[in-house]
This record gives sequence, C-alpha cells and structure tokens, in this order.
Amino acid sequence: SRCFEVNDSTTCSDCYFCHNCENVRDSMFCFNAKNLQYAIGNREIGREAYLKVKKIVLSEIADELEKEKKCSHDIYRIGCKTEQN
Repeated sequence: SRCFEVNDSTTCSDCYFCHNCENVRDSMFCFNAKNLQYAIGNREIGREAYLKVKKIVLSEIADELEKEKKCSHDIYRIGCKTEQN
C-alpha cells in the first residue's frame, strides 16, 4: 500500500521503485529483497538518512509533474541515463 512504481511485490508499504520484494517498508530502489525497512538499494540506512533521500526524490518527481505534466521515471528505466534535448 502507498507505493509508487512497485512490481511483483507483496505486503510492502511506502515503497518507491521496487521489484520482487516481500515485507519491505519505507524503502526505495530495492530488488529481490525481504524484510527491509528504511532501505535504499537493498541496504538499510536508517530513518533519518532515508527520509532525507526520500524528500529529494519526491521533490524531483513533483517538480517534473508540475512542469511537464508527466513522470518519466519508472521501475524499468530508473537507473538509465536519459538523453537531453
């Protein structure tokens, strides 16, 4: 619940850009992971550090939605370099 761009995951909440996770909470960029909280890239980093990164990521997404009226970030391209026009 309350996840964004999460694929093939169960009992996860408040996750962003995760794939194939189970019981992962308050995390982002996790793949094939179980039982994590406040994790980035499958590594638990603690609440304060996680909230700092989350604020930056959500701010970037919100800015793009406001300016471009779309979100170019998705689970399949999150780590890819995008071309600049």
